[in-house]
Amino acid sequence: MSDPTHLISKRAAGRTSVHFTNAPSDKPPANFKPHEKPLALSYEPPSSSLNGSENGHQTKTPPSSIHTPQSTVHISRHTTDPKLIDLARGLQYAAVEGHAPLLQFARDFIIRTHKPNYDDWNVFITTGASDGLNKAADVFLDDGDVILDKIQSDYSIFRIRKKIYDLAVKYDFAIIEDDPYGYLTLPKYEKPNIGGSGSGNNELKNDLEIDDYLKNHLTPSYLELDTTGRVLRVETFSKLFAPGLRLGFIVGHKEVIDAVKNYSDVVNRGASGLTQTIVNNVIQENFKGYVDVIDPKAGMFVTFKINLPKDVDVLQKMKLLLWKLISYGILVVPGYNMTVDLEFSKDRSNFFRLCYALANNDEEILESGKRLTDAVYEFFSNGLEF
Repeated sequence: MSDPTHLISKRAAGRTSVHFTNAPSDKPPANFKPHEKPLALSYEPPSSSLNGSENGHQTKTPPSSIHTPQSTVHISRHTTDPKLIDLARGLQYAAVEGHAPLLQFARDFIIRTHKPNYDDWNVFITTGASDGLNKAADVFLDDGDVILDKIQSDYSIFRIRKKIYDLAVKYDFAIIEDDPYGYLTLPKYEKPNIGGSGSGNNELKNDLEIDDYLKNHLTPSYLELDTTGRVLRVETFSKLFAPGLRLGFIVGHKEVIDAVKNYSDVVNRGASGLTQTIVNNVIQENFKGYVDVIDPKAGMFVTFKINLPKDVDVLQKMKLLLWKLISYGILVVPGYNMTVDLEFSKDRSNFFRLCYALANNDEEILESGKRLTDAVYEFFSNGLEF
């Protein structure tokens, strides 16, 4: 049998790939039985839903799939509008840093949301946040360098970021900022005041003005503190647009952005021209009927903390509890899968991350909550055993 592994470089052989939603790698308990209809509170859509559809989603055709003039994006072969990208440019080779109209939008966006505290900054279009992080790591890190990663805390508070930035200046290190959910920071939801005073419409899009949101609710960025060009912020269109487009951008000092460009020239070059064209033109033409802001009725994630006794092996018990949840048909992300250094963080990994944005309806959320609490109750009733 042929074995070409000796031909693989040390750099490539040293890489491993572990996703935080991976199934447990340890052996299940002896009496474990998988649930017939699991519900996902993790990452992937559920394999089956309460309505019995094969793919886990409602079979009713959504309105957005009906082809009408209002839901059609038209991209011209040629255009003289400098804000748009036509097919003649979008389908052709382009500058590695991105198409000019989208670059200008990114600059304008940052000026309004997180303007750096110095003048010599620039932006660079990437193929999403992962690509941005890869390029940030290549620019800043050498073999043997130390990376400081935040732990779960109230990290968004501006004064904490100010202290961290001051440390960066004092000890001369760079900050790579990745905050994909920062733009989803919203005030506490209040139920519509139906029948009350005024219009009776308490929808967010009518109550929260953009300027109010930017001033009082948007999570601040290190860019706003940066006076020395040591912050590189990674942005993405995935959370507010569509993750399958694989598009984002990075913001930093011009010298750092130039270094990113030189790296991109020899790796993946630029982001997809067609993707840039679609995103840019949808933004610039503000397609009504194709893009709509839905008033959020809840958030996206919940941290579900398990209060274990102090004298137990946290990692071992959390793994057992995960199997219990799976047996009840609940798929979650265990805290220990989200650690950078498991040995260092294992005693603080007594939580699960739940994502209820995947649920098709309220019934699935209620059923998920019931299964979750029933599983935890049984686990504790069994003396922290499966």
